[in-house]
Amino acid sequence: MTNLVKALALVLLSLALVTAYVPRFNLCQKLTKVACRSEDFLPPSRRTFIVSSLVALSFPQSSQASGRATLEYAQERYIPRIKAGASAYKKDVFKAVKADDMAGLASVVAEPRKKNNDDKTKADGGFADRAASAGTFSDARVLTAMDLYAAAFSDRAESEKTRNMKREVSKLRSIVAEWRDISSKGKKGAGNRVKELYKEGGDAFNRYVYEANLGLNIKFEKLEYL
Repeated sequence: MTNLVKALALVLLSLALVTAYVPRFNLCQKLTKVACRSEDFLPPSRRTFIVSSLVALSFPQSSQASGRATLEYAQERYIPRIKAGASAYKKDVFKAVKADDMAGLASVVAEPRKKNNDDKTKADGGFADRAASAGTFSDARVLTAMDLYAAAFSDRAESEKTRNMKREVSKLRSIVAEWRDISSKGKKGAGNRVKELYKEGGDAFNRYVYEANLGLNIKFEKLEYL
């Protein structure tokens, strides 16, 4: 370990002791008590965060099993969509959930419309129009990108990091599917359940971010918590 790396490790350790934590998802506090029974999302210990930062400097990066070029490509391609999804979760989904607006929620999580006869007359076969019809926090627009980014941390065999990230995406996919079911049927008295799912979704998204950033080389972009 070179003197430079040792110095960087000490700086990281000092900063981590003061600032290492996973942020609260404060938006949930604006909802009902049912949605905020747990005040914090994801409470990993400070020690875990600090050790992972030091390991990232000291040892080869297991999170880059697929190679630097592949990870750079994945970040360029999928991180903008994941960031847009995070913004949509805090704004569009929150607005619909808080107002108990089932029609609004249905629009936010809607999948792209199906291909129709009009698409045959368009140069791109209607692809752009169908893509634009997807909700701002839909599977097609956000969750698929999260799955594909997770896969970038594996090579020939699926890594533990990829499995951990995909597990959280699966939870989010189940939540979105339940929202879609509730909103499409206009279920009465489902407001509390919708808010509970919002809290659970925030937990899952932040755990995904934690797993994605864990051990990531400082040369790569890190995702932000909700």
